Amino acid sequence: MNASNQASVNRQIWLVSRPAAEPSHDNFRLVQTPLEPLAPGQVRVRNHYLSVDPYMRGHAFIGLLKGRNSGKQLVKLV
Repeated sequence: MNASNQASVNRQIWLVSRPAAEPSHDNFRLVQTPLEPLAPGQVRVRNHYLSVDPYMRGHAFIGLLKGRNSGKQLVKLV
């Protein structure tokens, strides 16, 4: 994926199954979707770091059922 494609694609790492022990690549999936145009007053950010803290383990299964589960992020306006 080149730099111009990266700017127009939203990349997400999805937890698709709860690990029985140590997580493996099979528990995750890379999902890429096109970015929608910004509406007036909106901004776009690029996430550089995402915390995955131990307390989130208990929320992992809930995230599988309800969709998104996120930690604290360090972002940059793009």
